[in-house]
Amino acid sequence: MTEDDLLPPGEPFPGLTIRADGWKYRDWPWSDREVFNRVMELIGEENVKWLAFTSQGDRVRGQCFLSPVALERLIAEKKRRTGE
Repeated sequence: MTEDDLLPPGEPFPGLTIRADGWKYRDWPWSDREVFNRVMELIGEENVKWLAFTSQGDRVRGQCFLSPVALERLIAEKKRRTGE
């Protein structure tokens, strides 16, 4: 038996269950690489685990898990921009 056999369903990364520690699945829509880079700078690459990622020219998309820290940073940025 390997460590992978012990992972509960839906836990593709050891220790990062979306049920237990707040990591959330997100489908990243097609976006310009410039926008993508700004978001990655805001949330930090260490706060994203990519399941799939593709690019075509200057456009990118993918599926990922975002950490609670990443989600907090995105919410704070939205509040800052909207004045909430």
